[in-house]
Amino acid sequence: MHEENEIKKKILLKTDEKFQQFGFAKVTMEEIAGDLGISKKTLYKYFPNKEHILKEILDKNKCEFELFVEQLFSDNSLEFIEKLKTLLDHIFKNSQRFHGPLVQDLMKNHPQLWHEIQDFRKKKAYNNISMMLNAGVKEGIFRNDIDTEIITSVYMGAIHSLLNPEVISNLPISFENLHKTVTKIVLEGVLSEEGRSKYKTKDVFDENNGDTCL
Repeated sequence: MHEENEIKKKILLKTDEKFQQFGFAKVTMEEIAGDLGISKKTLYKYFPNKEHILKEILDKNKCEFELFVEQLFSDNSLEFIEKLKTLLDHIFKNSQRFHGPLVQDLMKNHPQLWHEIQDFRKKKAYNNISMMLNAGVKEGIFRNDIDTEIITSVYMGAIHSLLNPEVISNLPISFENLHKTVTKIVLEGVLSEEGRSKYKTKDVFDENNGDTCL
């Protein structure tokens, strides 16, 4: 059983890499098997088709993200600012996965799967950002006169409009800098004086830190 689980993990990892690089349509089951050094018969033993592999990859990513957020917010050893920075870093790095050939392929040829991804991201990201804002108000990091639901809606609306590859391709700046700018504009506007001081200390919006953005 352990060996079978390891083989399955390797298949998912390698296929995920190929989907990200070439898109969904251009990758064949034969190529996946060849890259892994296994027969097509072995590959089909675990997955009947590419769609099945893709769905499992997406489910795996969903579970990992949910577990990450749950563990992060239950970690009492971290200050709120540290949790916020870690969450922003993680969401940004995960957002980078949803660009390039795979996304364009899904949008064009598998709209149902793309809608499922978007729905999950909107729901989870909205809940996480809302939870973060409310926690920040209680901690005194964010102003207590803000409507967290409105701020969350504005932020999520801006971010999800930017996740459209057609929008990204027509902008003169990188996706990384775009994410950083939107996050800075929205979140800095709701910081309390204490929060602003701690933000500067933790370099959450450090212009030289490429990983620190959503």
